[in-house]
Order: sequence, then C-alpha cells, then structure tokens
Amino acid sequence: MKKRYTLSNRSLIALMLVLAMLLPCFTQASAEGTGWSVADDTQIFWVSGADSLMSDDALMEQIQLFDSELAAKVTNTALPIVYGEADGARENDILLVLDSSLNIAKEGFQIKVNGGQVTVSASHADGLFYGCRDLIQQLLYAGVVTDKAEAPSVAERAVSLDNGRKYFSVDWIKQLIREMSWAKMNTLVLHF
Repeated sequence: MKKRYTLSNRSLIALMLVLAMLLPCFTQASAEGTGWSVADDTQIFWVSGADSLMSDDALMEQIQLFDSELAAKVTNTALPIVYGEADGARENDILLVLDSSLNIAKEGFQIKVNGGQVTVSASHADGLFYGCRDLIQQLLYAGVVTDKAEAPSVAERAVSLDNGRKYFSVDWIKQLIREMSWAKMNTLVLHF
C-alpha cells in the first residue's frame, strides 16, 4: 500500500520561509554577470578636482591604505595609483571621485559600474573611505562590484568598551578600531 504525503500548514510555511531565505542567493548569482571585477591591468585612478588635490597628504594616505587593503584581501599585489582628469582613466580602472558638489551625505558614497570601470564617489573624504571599504567587501563576498549608494542614518555609530574591569592591550584596541571601520562604525567609547 502506498503512503500519501501531504504538507501541513506549518510545513508549507516552513518551506516558504526557506525559499524566501534562499532567493537572495539566486538573485546575487544572476547579478554577478553584470558586475565589475579586478582585471590584470586594473589601476586606481584618483580623479583630480578642487576637493581632491594630490597635495592633500591625508587623502593620499587614505588612498594608499585602500590600495594596501585591496592587495591584502583581494589582488595579492598593490595596484598602480594614477592621478589625473577622469577622461584619462582606462578600461578596468577603479575611479575615486571626491567632489563636494555631488551633495552626498558626509559619510555616504556611491558606487557605479559603468562599462569596464567602477567609480566610487563621495562629497567628503569619510564617505570615500567607506565607499572603498564597501568595494573591497563586495569583491570579497560576491566576487564582483555592483551599483550601490549608501549613507548612514545616524551620525554616531559606536562601540562601547569597558576596560575598567578588564585589561585590553593597545594592539587589541587597534585591531578593534580596524574591525569597526569595516562595519562603518565611527566612534569608540572607552570606559575607564
């Protein structure tokens, strides 16, 4: 005698929830073909402008940090950093645009894939920093970069560390700050 299987309401709801959780995986896989990824000739193209001058040492250090972290996590080698007008960028380049006239929120950014190039734009250096972090994260977790615009909904995104009752080394706190930057957090509250 054959046994008949039927789905109860609970089983049906559970199955629908599992499918709903898996749907983003399929959506992400289909988006991979339309994204940007690093090529052999990719370079970081720092776009010149009134807000983005080569003489800005802090911005230069930030771009060099982006290059070193990209090398450590994705490319295994540092990419060349080129400074100039946007029309000098080549196919496969990462363009970094800092322009206050874009009216992007202070720590916000836009990532735009345009043909064979990807552009990270921001109105403030903090936004450019977070946009570069996001680009690396997309390459790490999805393998490709896709369009994205993001701005924080709150100004202060903090971690509170109570080191009055337990000792945390300087190196441990520095590592915490690095991890916070990957989560786009901007404030560390130390409680003594």
